[in-house]
Amino acid sequence: MLRNLLLLTLPLLITACSGTEFSADDQSGITITVAGAAPGKVVLVSQYVEQQYQADTATADASGTVRFQPEEPYEPGYYFAFYNDQSIVPLLLDEDQSFAVVTTAEDVIGDARVEGSLDNQLLYEGLKMEEVLGPALATLVTHLQRTDATDDEEAAEAGAQRDKLIAQRRDFYEKQFAEHPKTFYTAYMRADLDPAIEDLRTASGQPDKAAQVRTYRRQFWDGIDFSDVRLLHTPVLHDKVNTYFDELTVQRSDSVIAAIDELLGRVEAYPAYQRALAQALTLHFRPGQSELMDPEAVFVHMVRTYYTRERADYMDSMQVYSLQNQAAMMEKSLLGEPGPRISVPGLNGQPQAVYAERDPYLIVYIYNPECDHCIEETPKLLEWSQERPDAGVYALALGTTDEKWRAFVKEFGLQSWTNVHDPSDQAIYRTYYVDSTPEMYVLGPDRTIIGKNLTTEELNDILPPR
Repeated sequence: MLRNLLLLTLPLLITACSGTEFSADDQSGITITVAGAAPGKVVLVSQYVEQQYQADTATADASGTVRFQPEEPYEPGYYFAFYNDQSIVPLLLDEDQSFAVVTTAEDVIGDARVEGSLDNQLLYEGLKMEEVLGPALATLVTHLQRTDATDDEEAAEAGAQRDKLIAQRRDFYEKQFAEHPKTFYTAYMRADLDPAIEDLRTASGQPDKAAQVRTYRRQFWDGIDFSDVRLLHTPVLHDKVNTYFDELTVQRSDSVIAAIDELLGRVEAYPAYQRALAQALTLHFRPGQSELMDPEAVFVHMVRTYYTRERADYMDSMQVYSLQNQAAMMEKSLLGEPGPRISVPGLNGQPQAVYAERDPYLIVYIYNPECDHCIEETPKLLEWSQERPDAGVYALALGTTDEKWRAFVKEFGLQSWTNVHDPSDQAIYRTYYVDSTPEMYVLGPDRTIIGKNLTTEELNDILPPR
């Protein structure tokens, strides 16, 4: 996974290595020479789960040589040295941090030589192999995914070539692991590799894809030694979280929550991993960023389960309180919950209650008259509502004046809706959670929330066809 990212960041690296000589014994520390790289500041970047951070800086001379000599050893993990000209040199650091890497700006990976570090020697062997096999494998995978690839014989041949390359790649790593079982590199790459897809068949002899997926998911985390905290400072967890939760988990909040609880239960005996994964998953599914319909349900579950004072003893009480308060703002408007009962003054000045609406389906539309997205979305929703007599619209204006609200209703011709305005913005406090406008909630006939975080174009996916 990391290897593919690195290949994308280092395109067209094709020329031969220079004759630069070096010795790791000249001085202590990490010496990097990138012939042809721009002199100047070089930033050493590391990673903690999903977050990258600057670990150190040093200055490269005219020959492209830079030396990192920290007063205290760097945290073991995966690092990148970034030069001014975008040359990027990957490094794997463990306890022994005196070694040298020499390469060229034209082909950082292909021309790299390492002295004094077995971990980095193995790392570059693997990266060079990936530069050879990676493009060929990607081409075959793309070919097999093409919609016009309907020729069974052609697909079978491409599949066989793909499987051969995958086996070749895995054999390469297994040989490295067998020869160097105690290295940090082996621990890292075992964790990074995805499980092999087993050849499981149905009773009729056909590939059992459902069983393959179940087995693949069950084995997905097996390569990680959760007692090895060094892996927290590599891209492994970031890559694994993205693949497992975005590609191997059904994109519904209840399925995501079940997968989270299963994983965090697995690492319960490893507090560093449980803390790191809880933080990573909370960020991964944060409201306003996640594509889930109800990421708030994931956030509320994470906070109520993993960010209590008892379990989050590494946080101060105010941080815990803040998270718990955010969860309280969201938990009344989750999918499957009854729509909160609010009553807000309408155009006639009289309170208009959500539960007084009699349409089978109700769109609670929360907007601001001066919001650009609201100005764009409102005509679309109006047109849609005119074609759906089974769905009413309860339009709540926030953050505006009475004059601007009334002008907006008149300008867009929204008189067929139930229009209300809350000048205090208190109607949505711990009721309908809004992180940005416009916001739409869909209430079903029993006024349960059946949709949220939607655009007009998505409403027909929630309501039954007419």
